Amino acid sequence: MAADLAKQARREAEKLEQELEKNPTFRKWKAAMALVREYEAGPASAPEPSAIAPQVRRATTSVSTRVQQAAIEFLRVHGRRAKAREIYDAIKDQGLPIKGEDPVATVAAHMSNAKKQVDNIRGEGYGLIEWGSPPVLLQQ
Repeated sequence: MAADLAKQARREAEKLEQELEKNPTFRKWKAAMALVREYEAGPASAPEPSAIAPQVRRATTSVSTRVQQAAIEFLRVHGRRAKAREIYDAIKDQGLPIKGEDPVATVAAHMSNAKKQVDNIRGEGYGLIEWGSPPVLLQQ
């Protein structure tokens, strides 16, 4: 009976630890406590701090960059210009969350920061710079 309770308690503790490991502050605390224990053990056994530094995963790209990359990929696959609404729908379908009061306007704002890769022609939408500019029709 006591062994069963111990197993249940161990499983619950492991589950809680897994949940806590998702929290960056907990991971920093855990690494700091490991460092304290090592230094309290004495100078002969104390490792370099970098040996036990927390492995904090950080996003390698900003939200704006991810939105721009997803939009550029969408434009390449479709091979034509697209309006912000269509780009937003495609990005949303990929599961990339777009925050803001008006998510379509948020996508347009992110796109305006990608001027080296994307241009926007009023009435036609966004297109890739590599496609070149569409011909201008002269009125006679």
